[in-house]
Amino acid sequence: MKISKKYESDVVSIHWDERGFFLLKMKNTNAEYDLQETIDQFDYFITTSNNTPYKVIVNTVENLVLPTDESLQYFFKHNKEENKIAIVTTQLPMQLIVRFMYKYENVQNTKMFRDLEEAIQWIIKD
Repeated sequence: MKISKKYESDVVSIHWDERGFFLLKMKNTNAEYDLQETIDQFDYFITTSNNTPYKVIVNTVENLVLPTDESLQYFFKHNKEENKIAIVTTQLPMQLIVRFMYKYENVQNTKMFRDLEEAIQWIIKD
C-alpha cells in the first residue's frame, strides 16, 4: 500500500518535499487549530515516516492562527527530540508567542526563522 504524501485540512496543508522533509503551510483562515487537528498531523507524520524520525518546516508566514491550549499540550507531550522542526514566521506577534512557548516548555529540536530558504538549509543539513 502506498501512503499519500499529502495532508489537507481547514488549517494546514502538508506535503513531502523530496529534499527530505515535510512542508507544513498554515492556511490564512479563521478555522480553529484544535486538539484533533494536532492529533491528525502527528498521525500523518508518524505513519508517513514509518515511525522514524522526521523533519518538518512549519510555514506560518501571513498567518496568526495559533493552536488551542489542548493542542499545544498534546504537541509538547508527544514531540520527540529526534525529530527536527523549523518554524518560519515574519509576524512579530507570532515570533514572540512561539519563542515564549518553546522556551517555557524547553523544546530543543525546534528553531525559528524569518526566511524559508534559511529554514530549508538548516533542516536539510546533518
